[in-house]
Amino acid sequence: MLWSRWLKSEEDLLAFQVEFKQRAGNALDLDYLRASKVRGYFTSKGEMLAGFVMRTEGPLRYYGWLSAEDRKPRLGDRVKPEDFVEITCIWMKKGRIHPFERGQIYFESIALAALSGKRALLGGSFVEKVKDLQMLVMSFPYRKVDVESDGERRTLWLYFGLRELVMPLYIKHMIIYAFQAGGRHHRNVRGRFRHVFLPSAPAQTTEKK
Repeated sequence: MLWSRWLKSEEDLLAFQVEFKQRAGNALDLDYLRASKVRGYFTSKGEMLAGFVMRTEGPLRYYGWLSAEDRKPRLGDRVKPEDFVEITCIWMKKGRIHPFERGQIYFESIALAALSGKRALLGGSFVEKVKDLQMLVMSFPYRKVDVESDGERRTLWLYFGLRELVMPLYIKHMIIYAFQAGGRHHRNVRGRFRHVFLPSAPAQTTEKK
């Protein structure tokens, strides 16, 4: 299990900036990090293995991708821009994070967002598979826009979850995942058990008459 804390010193924010750039390929402005709540996850020896940014006041990072027209409230929007808290810039060191620790990071990010006092958690992704996964918890579509990113035209999906729903939905899907993973483990163990301890069925032979 990792231990976590809010990053406040310039040294910690610079370390977060470097780690995020190595994984995402783009740099975060230090002024943005200073004006946000930045969470870091550490080993017992003090090595930072993961982190995320929580933002409750504008400008929100996801809103930076939207045109002035797309930022305007639309008929049917269930929330207003000032209702949002965003969890963004999530990074984890590949090969160093146990699935339990990954769950710990996502659980804590959702819990902290729910405790922020904001009505809705805003999420977004350029990757459709990530969008589909995150929308199991943040289940309301918000905007779908084509933007210029890294020199190419890409689709950005934005979506949100209501504060009172995100944690119950997260727990629900974690329970489903745990049962599915447990079932796969049980089948694998049972297969190994049969292979090692049970005799193989005798080969069928055909008698010549």
